[in-house]
Amino acid sequence: MNYIDIQSLGAEIKIYGELQDPAMRYMNPSIVWHKDKLKISLRKCNFAVEPKGKWYFRDGTVYSRTDVILGDLNPDTLQVTNLKKLEVSKDSPINIRIAGLEDVRLFVRKDELHAVGFESDRVVRTLHNASAGMAEYIIKGNTLQYIRSLKKPVQDIVEKNWCPPDQPSKLFDYTYSDSQIYKDGELIGTPTQTNIHGGSILLKQKDGTYLSLVHEKRVEPQMRVNRYATRNIYDKYVYYTYLARHDKQGIITQLSKPFRLGTLENIEFVSGFAEYGDYFLITSGVRDCKFLIAKIEKQKLLDLMA
Repeated sequence: MNYIDIQSLGAEIKIYGELQDPAMRYMNPSIVWHKDKLKISLRKCNFAVEPKGKWYFRDGTVYSRTDVILGDLNPDTLQVTNLKKLEVSKDSPINIRIAGLEDVRLFVRKDELHAVGFESDRVVRTLHNASAGMAEYIIKGNTLQYIRSLKKPVQDIVEKNWCPPDQPSKLFDYTYSDSQIYKDGELIGTPTQTNIHGGSILLKQKDGTYLSLVHEKRVEPQMRVNRYATRNIYDKYVYYTYLARHDKQGIITQLSKPFRLGTLENIEFVSGFAEYGDYFLITSGVRDCKFLIAKIEKQKLLDLMA
């Protein structure tokens, strides 16, 4: 598949590996402006996967554990500072109390910092169980205070990557797919057969539309499984990112040319997006073991829509 490497467009890239604990890697960041500070959340997880190798848990346990880490991001230097672990409140669902809240997206409502993430079902100790869903929290100090679990629209599908708008909307609470939204507990819209999945929060524009970053998982010819060799699922796919334009209801109306971030890894899971003057800031997990932060001129990314 033809794609654009955004480093060729002048993007500045900073890659972070493990930060403190070698048994717990940092990945899948979300970013949002809150009270004039750019906040960043990180998933700190014991999951590991080797290139063309097995997956396992770094700390020797039998199921994955996730901590939510909150910090500050300097938009000029791309430095991450003031990291702290958030404890989930005691009224959280048991799965979250055991295994944590995965891949949160930060957003602001009524000047308070919120997080929505995936409630993975580790009680039965499966990798991904379709009984699990999404849960919403408000961040108070060092605590993730449980608000609600979100009603699952489809019972046999693993729920993940629901994306909120950066400002509250009367028309939708979250995007669910490229053609569906979630509002007041109900799924609205007609499903499509695309492989486009949510990534970042949606950034409202002056005309009332939104911009976000989404991804597509593709099996490339060189990655295909054949009769003579097998590959683990992590080695089958290449992730491509798109800048998406959404209408006022949150439905995607336009996608940019596909691009990648230049890490040379097959998995680049873009999960954060923010505006800073004439620049966009992008955050991404990289192969579930590290993360990156990118800074690119807005117009150069917007030009990929042409």
